[in-house]
Amino acid sequence: MTPDWCQHSLVDEKALDESLPSLGSQVAAGTVGFKACSLRLLAPAGNHLRQAAVYGLSRAYMAKGPVKLEHSPIDRLVVAG
Repeated sequence: MTPDWCQHSLVDEKALDESLPSLGSQVAAGTVGFKACSLRLLAPAGNHLRQAAVYGLSRAYMAKGPVKLEHSPIDRLVVAG
């Protein structure tokens, strides 16, 4: 079951790029209780994951850039379903 605040955030008229950082922060800090969170989206080409939202991560981690699927077996498994 999806929390009401999550449904509201996803169907709001805001652009996706404006909604994701807020949604990621709320999930990490409030709902799940994690200390850090990174939400990555599959690029249109399907060959890498780009950061869409982060919470509680260092600038050094964020500067690493996109995750290339060819170098990440676990992410390939997740993308494959």
